[in-house]
Amino acid sequence: MELRHVEAFVAVAEELSFSRAASKLRIGQPAVSRLVRSLERELEVVLLDRTTHRVSLSQAGRAFLPAAKALVAQVDVAARAARECLLQPPSVLGVGNRPGLANRGPCPTRAGGRSRPACFR
Repeated sequence: MELRHVEAFVAVAEELSFSRAASKLRIGQPAVSRLVRSLERELEVVLLDRTTHRVSLSQAGRAFLPAAKALVAQVDVAARAARECLLQPPSVLGVGNRPGLANRGPCPTRAGGRSRPACFR
């Protein structure tokens, strides 16, 4: 299932018109019709009841519409989050040490000869 198929269905369902949905999506009406038909074939259901002058949602279309709208909205949220990431300064991790820590010489040893850094107690 491709997002553009779901977007086309949502537009037709909201407008109840293939031509208005095509205008909203800025594509041709035949393309909108093909996208919706392709989605219906993939889902193996009829989402829209069509007559020559009217479009309405079928029972399957009414059941599918809320999830389809949520899917399109979630993709918009994800895209916005990705774009906002570009606007934020990169994170910087600073690594350093205390003055003189590197010049302490060899680490003291514990009983048994195992060594440990002086700063670990």
